[in-house]
Amino acid sequence: MQAAKKVEPVDVAITRIIVDQPFFASLLLQHPLQADMNVPTACVNQFGEIRYNPVWLNQLDVPEIMFVLCHECMHYMYMHCVRRFSRDPVQWNIACDAVINETLKATKVGRMPKEGVELPGAEHKTAEQVYGDMPRQPPGGGGGSGNSGDGGKPGDQPGQGQGQGQTTNSGGKVDPNNQPTGTHESIGNDLNETTEQMSEAEEAALAEEVKTRILQARNAAKQSGNMPALLDQFVDNLIAVHMPWYDLMRPYFTQLAFDDYTYQKCDRRYIHSALYLPAETGEGAGTVAIITDESGSIGQDELAVMASHVNEICGDVKPKKVAVIHCASRTHDIIDEFEPQDYPIVFKSRMSGGTDMTKGIERAVEEYPDAELIIVFTDGYTPFGDETLAQGIPVIWGITTDKVAPWGDTIRVDVHS
Repeated sequence: MQAAKKVEPVDVAITRIIVDQPFFASLLLQHPLQADMNVPTACVNQFGEIRYNPVWLNQLDVPEIMFVLCHECMHYMYMHCVRRFSRDPVQWNIACDAVINETLKATKVGRMPKEGVELPGAEHKTAEQVYGDMPRQPPGGGGGSGNSGDGGKPGDQPGQGQGQGQTTNSGGKVDPNNQPTGTHESIGNDLNETTEQMSEAEEAALAEEVKTRILQARNAAKQSGNMPALLDQFVDNLIAVHMPWYDLMRPYFTQLAFDDYTYQKCDRRYIHSALYLPAETGEGAGTVAIITDESGSIGQDELAVMASHVNEICGDVKPKKVAVIHCASRTHDIIDEFEPQDYPIVFKSRMSGGTDMTKGIERAVEEYPDAELIIVFTDGYTPFGDETLAQGIPVIWGITTDKVAPWGDTIRVDVHS
């Protein structure tokens, strides 16, 4: 009988991340993870592809490996690889590491290796801010340009403009002047330009992909009841950057298509390590309840625009049922139900009068207690109640004004853009 293959520490760390850190697990499992003896420690490129030196990694314990893998995921989240511009590559990586490491420590993810960069308070700063406070190296001293200032191009904002196509990874300590310092032995050649430069269009496409994956990760974490407040705020800040409302909403649907697991099938990515993890069923979403505000503040033209984008999403995800609940100060007796063969979905006004969207949520829970998602399209001039109304069902408030719901997730819906 053939002996089972030894389980490597990195595989144990991945399993721990899946169990304890669903936000990072969602990001980590979407990208290749490859052992590479040519890498001094660990690194990630702008596409989220992580490589690591197995000899170096095996010197760490499991909590430290968890920290390293999540650290690399955060470089991808922050798009650090395309935000360096003309900055000194080593100093830029130190600044990025300071932000990432303090964020991971604050959210209690694994344990930082002893040579990691430390800078208390950096979790509330950007890498650009940390870099701007660092003393500049003389020309050539850090392997980069040695420029003063923040190193960006005039007029550029973080994450905009043409990137360098580079790879980033980690290492230091902190001195009394609140500067990230230390041996940095694990840094090596941090920002090697190992991939081709990206055009502005390619960077824009990458940015949208990153945002979508981060939203999916947050949804997965919230559904499991384990979403750290600091990371939740990061995602909120990301959403504040202009992105079409329907693209922000799409991850909530697509997450539902892969939110169930079965042990009848195993995840083949981990068989080689003798880890039998459950596989995603990928059978599509169940029931999605949509509540439309028909108090007169949202017109039929606006409802038609909303419906067109919801149809696009449903065409991709194929929920088993979409129920449209018409609501003003009460709900209409008729609920329009759509199954995939009934698309396109039509939002047709059936009501008028005052506004109370809590009545719609109560009706959705009563009629569809097993619904996987409730979406409320409203102008926000309504009582909101509290999260107990939804009885554990995730709720998205698609609001056409600047109002923000006190619970659930709010997406600003601009039907005229």
